[in-house]
Amino acid sequence: MKPYTETASTIFSDFYNNKRHLPNDSLLYHFTKADSLIHILEDMTLRLSTIEDLNDLREGEMQCLQYGFDDLQSQSSFEQLFIPQNCSLISFSTNFRRNNCVYPGTMHQRMWAQYAEDHYGACLVLRAKEIMRVNQNLFQSPDSFACLERVEYGDFIYAGEKIEKDEYFSYIKKHYRDIFFHKNPDWKEEREMRLLGVNLSNRFISIDGAIDHICLGNRFLQERKDKKEYGMLLFRSLTNENNKCFGIINAHSFSIIRYHEGHCHEVPASFFLMRAIPPHLRESSAYKDFFQISLEKTN
Repeated sequence: MKPYTETASTIFSDFYNNKRHLPNDSLLYHFTKADSLIHILEDMTLRLSTIEDLNDLREGEMQCLQYGFDDLQSQSSFEQLFIPQNCSLISFSTNFRRNNCVYPGTMHQRMWAQYAEDHYGACLVLRAKEIMRVNQNLFQSPDSFACLERVEYGDFIYAGEKIEKDEYFSYIKKHYRDIFFHKNPDWKEEREMRLLGVNLSNRFISIDGAIDHICLGNRFLQERKDKKEYGMLLFRSLTNENNKCFGIINAHSFSIIRYHEGHCHEVPASFFLMRAIPPHLRESSAYKDFFQISLEKTN
């Protein structure tokens, strides 16, 4: 094993040689809390939400005349029964442009504050094509529909056509963008991509094989009010043979946000994760296996 200082240096070099710091438009960014990250990795799945969980309240309000309903009862059946029971979605952020520069989604400070416990959480960086590929059996069943597309922002009025109760699925399949892919301009900075599923057999999608890397928030490894040590909890989860992440996610899979001279940077997390493990565990086989994987990559 290489000396600690040399190890840290070579891991940083490997990270940048892989060009993870360069914006990649095929990547999606899902910000989450620390507890949620551990549960997600244990099962290697993400849960799709209902429209009731969306942050733009206007998305849950549909006007009768807009969507082609003759009466409030038909509208209520569509909004309150069919959509919550049959439609689910999950949101991702993407790269963004500022001052003529393109930044990776992990630099979204508002997203860290709003969805990842103000940097105590994490961001899953996922490959869009792989998400669709590993879930193709779920998405392509005859009576279901799924798509991954960008959200549009602005004031939107849709004049819908007449709709009958037995046509709800075909109606959504035809007008899904009008119903689910428009948001108020206030949310524009999120640069959201949304995965919509209709009539899926379950609301959990696999991310096994779709993870590019995982970015930890700047405060993820810091001491918290609840005294939980998330570096240790993460290590225990990833080295548990009963979890699906075992042998798939290792120390080299992580980056972390760091601030230097007033600037935000995404850097490799291996060195920082090492320091989060108590000394008495550093001779365990689990520790050596978990970190040796990343160290071997630097030889």
